[in-house]
Amino acid sequence: MAVEVVLNIFSETPNPTWFLDETEASELRRRLANLSQPTEQKTERRLGYRGFLIRGEPAVTAGGRIRVFRGIAELPGQSFLDVDRKLERWLLASARVEIPSDLRSEILEDLKER
Repeated sequence: MAVEVVLNIFSETPNPTWFLDETEASELRRRLANLSQPTEQKTERRLGYRGFLIRGEPAVTAGGRIRVFRGIAELPGQSFLDVDRKLERWLLASARVEIPSDLRSEILEDLKER
């Protein structure tokens, strides 16, 4: 089963979506396994850029959906700090779809925060 990444940014328009290849899926598993700082924080809900959703391969997603946004990685049953938003930045870099430059700029500005 493939790993799907969704750039969660639109409300009424389909969000940009792409699939990771096996090498990228392995890298994602490694990055998720290296998240070592548990947190009680949850990702915030708002309009506009809302991070990334990861779904698909149970070995990666623990049978659920993962949300990565603003330095928090919410996995099924627990959350971890995404220090320096490295996972979030990596997910943006993995995009195989055209992300319009104005949206990419908005996301990059958001990534400078926190």
